[in-house]
Amino acid sequence: MNYNKLVLIDSRKQYMRKIFVFFMILTSLSPYAQSDNNLKRVGVFSSGASFLSNGDLKGFYINSSIQKSFNKWVYSGNITTSIHDKEYNVFYQDNAGQTRDASIRNTVVGVQVGALLSRNLILREKESFLLGIGILVRYQTSSLYDRYFILYPSVTGLNNPVLLLDNFQSMRSLAIGGIIRMEYKYAFTPTWNLGGEVSFQIDTKSNILFNRGLCLGYTF
Repeated sequence: MNYNKLVLIDSRKQYMRKIFVFFMILTSLSPYAQSDNNLKRVGVFSSGASFLSNGDLKGFYINSSIQKSFNKWVYSGNITTSIHDKEYNVFYQDNAGQTRDASIRNTVVGVQVGALLSRNLILREKESFLLGIGILVRYQTSSLYDRYFILYPSVTGLNNPVLLLDNFQSMRSLAIGGIIRMEYKYAFTPTWNLGGEVSFQIDTKSNILFNRGLCLGYTF
């Protein structure tokens, strides 16, 4: 049995427990928020840098959400897509002496929907700082392999390198997970605001994402 794999699985379970406990704390505090019949709605578009797993795969994400707020509480629904890629450089010279590019290129694309409950830790006339937690469902397709070997001509006696790939997991996956997000917004007009956001998420298929970017919101 692989001890390192067991430790990694246990660590991910601990992350999920912490996210669940934090969500329960936020939910338990909601009854103390004062009611407000004038429910505010904000449409938010955000985009920025995204890092998958341990940061080896870099890319970007695009997110759109509808936020409903009253007093210091904000409920939101989100649709997010992300693209990550990586290249392993492999070059060799053919019989004519020309350099050939046989690099290994991988891409991971994901689409997810989520719901968050956030608390305004700072709420001023033009500024707000949100800390929230939520759940998500993520669909992902990946060209990543689990293991690869490159056999060069000096070993095989062939003219070109030989690439061997091993796959232990499905190319497509559907998972549920949890997300923690921080968001700062500054209202530069009565209806428009600009800010930044940072989020961390993990799901049941061991996908770990860290996103950071800018967000633009419109109050209606």
